[in-house]
Amino acid sequence: MNIYNLTAHILTLTRIILTPAFAVCIYYVKYYPDLSIWLKIILLFVGITDWLDGFIAKRWGSESTMGTFFDPIADKIFLDTSLIMISITYNLPIWITASLVCRDVGVLIVWSFFIFLSNRKYTVVVHIFGKLMIVFQIATIAAAVFCSNVLVVKILCLFAAFFSFGSAVIYIVKIDKYRKLLV
Repeated sequence: MNIYNLTAHILTLTRIILTPAFAVCIYYVKYYPDLSIWLKIILLFVGITDWLDGFIAKRWGSESTMGTFFDPIADKIFLDTSLIMISITYNLPIWITASLVCRDVGVLIVWSFFIFLSNRKYTVVVHIFGKLMIVFQIATIAAAVFCSNVLVVKILCLFAAFFSFGSAVIYIVKIDKYRKLLV
C-alpha cells in the first residue's frame, strides 16, 4: 500500500467516523441551534473528503480493491444515517426512508456477493436512476442542513425515494445478466 492509497483510505474512514457526530447534530440542532454550524462544517468536510479520496485514487493510479469496496459503503453509511435522522427530525413518512435504506442494503448485499464469490473484478455500472437517487439524497440532506424548510426536505426525499424504487427495479431486471458472469 502506497501513501496515496493510505491517504484515500483515511479519508474514507474519516467519513464513517464523522457519521455519528453528524447524526447527533441533526437530532439535537432543534434544541441547540448553535449545532447548525457543525452540521454545515461536517457536511462540507464529508463532501470534500469524498471527492478528494476519489481524486487521489484516480490521479495517482492508486485505486484499490479495498477502496473500491469501502468508499461506496462509507457513502451509504453517511447518506442512510443522515436520511434516517432527517426523517425522525422532519417527521417524514417511514416508507420513504425505509425504501431508500432497504434499496441501499440490498444493492450492497448483492454486489458483495458478486465481488466475494467470484474471481472476476466487477465495475459497477450505475444507472441514471441510481445517480439521480444519490443527487436527491444529497439535496435532501443539504436542504435540511442549509435551509431547514420542511416542505422542501419532504419533496426532495420523495424524489429520492422515486428514483430509489426505479433503480431497484432496473437492477432486479438486470440481475440475470450479472448472474451469468459468475458461471
